[in-house]
Amino acid sequence: MTTPYQPDGKRQSPSAYEDDIIVQRKQSQSTRSTASSYGRSDRHSRRVIVLIHWRIKPEQKHIDDFLEFWRTKSIVENRTGLVGEFLSETLNQKEYPYITWHMDPDSLNDHKSFVNVGTWVDEKAFHEQIGKNFNDDKPMLPFEKYRRLRIVLRPKCWRMGHGKLPVDDSSSVL
Repeated sequence: MTTPYQPDGKRQSPSAYEDDIIVQRKQSQSTRSTASSYGRSDRHSRRVIVLIHWRIKPEQKHIDDFLEFWRTKSIVENRTGLVGEFLSETLNQKEYPYITWHMDPDSLNDHKSFVNVGTWVDEKAFHEQIGKNFNDDKPMLPFEKYRRLRIVLRPKCWRMGHGKLPVDDSSSVL
């Protein structure tokens, strides 16, 4: 945040301070106008975010088997409609006391949670690529403690930051 003070605590000249504020306002207006034009765009209004909660048997062998499965067998053949996908490990509430969504093994004691977070251009693209992996009527996979859960979300509003998403897959992901 711009302040009228320099890092050493001395007051900036008013013109330098005002110049900083003008630059910040222009950047903010540019970001807002871009975001609002995205907000009106039909292609962005169809976008979905999919969460899949994997509940894996807590033994390390099962966790390793699951991670290998996700990296090498749960493949997105056609990534045209995929914006990004992140298999995420839940963090421990003891280390992060502000966590209120209890998925970690200290809360439930009998599984290790992973949440796959995927952003897709629309639900059709997601279902065409991932629907074949739904096995709700088949036996669970050997490493699953409980059947996976999924939810599809449609963003209603969003804000974009200046941070960048990774541009390459993580190591050993097919």
